[in-house]
Amino acid sequence: MPVALPEFRRILDLENGPHGWGRNLGKAVVSGREDFENRMKRLVAKHTAMSRGYTARLRPDGLIVAEPCRPPSPVRGRSLLVVLMAFLMFKGILIASLGGPSYDARVHELWGGNVAEKAGAVIMFPDPVSRMVSAAIGPFGR
Repeated sequence: MPVALPEFRRILDLENGPHGWGRNLGKAVVSGREDFENRMKRLVAKHTAMSRGYTARLRPDGLIVAEPCRPPSPVRGRSLLVVLMAFLMFKGILIASLGGPSYDARVHELWGGNVAEKAGAVIMFPDPVSRMVSAAIGPFGR
């Protein structure tokens, strides 16, 4: 005698599976797929990083591990030093050309302005290095 369709579904329990694992099976497959995608993203990122260079390191347990090299910084310390020295020279030449009291009056005038002008006053405040540069350039600056 043939089994009716509702009875057949109840026997197989297509939604929950025969042991109740069918409902969670879909979530496990999705979770596994997400894990796989995340692993692939990490591997592609590491491969891209290693294509720019890598070093081999020996771990304490004796395993040799290849690690990507860090890219060099676009701003080097020497570049910052050159910019700072050029700015101090500029301030020294400005102090020498305007004269010390006139320069001080202009910086003092900046202190009374808005936030941007106050920031300019802090930056342009005459420091000892700029004063030495202006003293050395003094006879030639005017």
